[in-house]
Amino acid sequence: MDKKFDALAENFTTLKKSVTDQLAALTQKIGTWESRIQKLEEQVEKTQELSTIIENRDKEIASLNTGIQSLQEQLNVQEQSHLRNELEIAGIIETENENLHHIIGVLAHKIGLELHPSDVDRVTRVGPKSALNKSNSEPRCVVVRFIRNTKRNDMINAARIRKHITTEDLDIKGTPKKLYFNERLTKANRSLFREARIRAKQAGYRFTWVKNGCIYVRREKEKSPKQIHNIDDVERILGPPPMAQCTAPVQGRPTNA
Repeated sequence: MDKKFDALAENFTTLKKSVTDQLAALTQKIGTWESRIQKLEEQVEKTQELSTIIENRDKEIASLNTGIQSLQEQLNVQEQSHLRNELEIAGIIETENENLHHIIGVLAHKIGLELHPSDVDRVTRVGPKSALNKSNSEPRCVVVRFIRNTKRNDMINAARIRKHITTEDLDIKGTPKKLYFNERLTKANRSLFREARIRAKQAGYRFTWVKNGCIYVRREKEKSPKQIHNIDDVERILGPPPMAQCTAPVQGRPTNA
């Protein structure tokens, strides 16, 4: 019996040592896991802090973008206001040693507008100069800056009545070209007007025009016009572009209604 008790005690001691060793190893593993969990918690906390910082930065950026857009719109309005007396005429054939003041005087007479030299501040062509007498080259537009906005509008209205006036009416040699009269627009407004014309046509709007630097669309004659201030108005009023929207440039010249 003593031998059996001694063997049992020895086995118990061995088992106790084994359990103790396993508990020590388990305790070590738990300590390692706790350390890892703590690091993960710290990383999660840092990630949350970074996420909050990024969210705040995004809000700041959105606010700055809104402010920039507002400033750009204000600058565009001011720039358009500086062009309120200017008229753009497309289609006048470009020749050497041309007298644009004389041409504009003849043109005013042809459309029935009384125009005095004192009504005009300056007349010039705009755009990159191309080789003259090329059959495939479009003449640069002629820009007329009037002293008063009312005289600019008078010429537009007179030209609207004489819709089919051409270079032949001005005794300009060459193939007759139809003349187009438009208010002069800023670069931003030209781009917006072009997009509005494309989208209006796709949305079934019959009329797109510019008046005093402002862009309008109207579905039918009986409907009230809607003003386009920015691209957001294009999306809101005319809807998103179709998936198969053609990206080719618009043919012809824009006209005011």
